[in-house]
Amino acid sequence: DKEVQYFIKVRDVVRAASGDYIDLKGYDPDMRHLIDTYLSANPSRVLSSFGDIPLVQLLVELGVDPIKDIPSETKQEQDAVAETIENNVQKEIKEKQQSNPKYYEKMSALLREIIEQRRSEVINYEEYLKKIVELAKDIRKPENTSRYPESVRNSAAVRALFDNLDGDEKLALSIHNAVLDSRLDGFRGNIVKERKIRRAIEAALHGDKLKADELMKIVIEQSEY
Repeated sequence: DKEVQYFIKVRDVVRAASGDYIDLKGYDPDMRHLIDTYLSANPSRVLSSFGDIPLVQLLVELGVDPIKDIPSETKQEQDAVAETIENNVQKEIKEKQQSNPKYYEKMSALLREIIEQRRSEVINYEEYLKKIVELAKDIRKPENTSRYPESVRNSAAVRALFDNLDGDEKLALSIHNAVLDSRLDGFRGNIVKERKIRRAIEAALHGDKLKADELMKIVIEQSEY
C-alpha cells in the first residue's frame, strides 16, 4: 500500500547513498502523517497531532508507542522504518557534534552498534526500538545520564569541557570559571576578545596550547557563554 511504498522508497534512497546522510526533510511530513494516522481495516483514526515535532524529539517524549503504529509487520517494512529513524538520529548527532565532540562521537558509536545489532538480528525489532529510544534520550537530554557528577550535570558548557578533558571535573570547572572571568560581550568573531579567552584557557591548562585551541572551539559553540 501507499505507506509501505513510502518506507521502501526511503530505504532505497538511504542505501543508494552508501551510508551518507540523506536530507529527509521532504519525507518528514509523510513520516508525521503515518504516525498521526493509524491505517487499519477500519476507517483511519487520528491518534494525536504532532505537528512539526522532529522525529528524535518524538522518540524522547513519547517512546516507542507511536512508532509501533506505523505499518511494520514484515522485515522489509521494519528495515525501512528503522533506516528512516537511524538517519534522523544520525542527523541530530551531527548537528550537535561541534558543541561536545567526545560525547557525540560516543553517541555515534552507540548508534552504529545498534544498527549492526539490528542488521545481524542479534536483537529483535522490539528490542531495537527500545534501544533507539534510550539513545535518543541520551542525545537530547545528556544531563539526565548518570555519567556526570552533580557539579557538572546542569551546565551544557561544563559538561562539554568535562567530556573533552577525559572526565577531569576540577579542571573543567577551572576552565569554565576562566572563560566566565575573561569573556566579553560579542566575543565570537572578534579576534581580540577571543584571544583573551584563549589565553585564559591556556593558563588554566598550564600552557597546553593544542588543548587550549581544541577547547576554544568548543567554548565558541556554547550558548551559555
